[in-house]
Amino acid sequence: MLGFITGAGGSGRAAVLPLLRRRLPQMAVHAFEAHPRWGPGPPATPAQRQQVTEAWLQTALAAPQPLLVVGAAIMGEVLACPSAPQAGHIAFCLLDCDDGTRLERLRRRGAAPADGRELLAWAAWLRGHHADPQFGPQVLRRGAHPMMRWSRWQGWQAPHPYWRCHRIDTTCLRLAQVADQVVGWLQDEQVLYDHGYRLQLTAHPEAE
Repeated sequence: MLGFITGAGGSGRAAVLPLLRRRLPQMAVHAFEAHPRWGPGPPATPAQRQQVTEAWLQTALAAPQPLLVVGAAIMGEVLACPSAPQAGHIAFCLLDCDDGTRLERLRRRGAAPADGRELLAWAAWLRGHHADPQFGPQVLRRGAHPMMRWSRWQGWQAPHPYWRCHRIDTTCLRLAQVADQVVGWLQDEQVLYDHGYRLQLTAHPEAE
């Protein structure tokens, strides 16, 4: 199984990562941004983020144990990557929180943007995208890498059996509680896998 945890800044992704590594010894837990292809700073373009997403999929396919990747991956991009059909079971979780909590957390660690409107807009878009494949898909396609296979899901309507993302509201949770909910989500996903659930994606021979 391959799991992706995503969320906008301030949602608790980075903070909960060390705890997840301790709580999930059976999984290889990595920060998305730790992949060598990410580089020393944030990627300049969506295409670079998509290349790193594909690299994590390839890493998961070659790994001897289940993988959990925490960071900037986006569900629509993961599903559109060339290697996604080979992964079998991919699980998604969105860490989210209210706007005031998000900005306060970033202020406390000295990472608050001068103007938080762009960050809050991104958080709102992530919330919508991970609930509905038809919510602003053009955001992903602008400046996209030519390898991406958007047609796999561009016609899907919510609710869809393969557009599944668990959401954890971290607003009022301690880190240990966030970790508890992540572990519970992964256990539920493992039960689905054990009962035969598989992500069915078409492996198109040509990129769009």
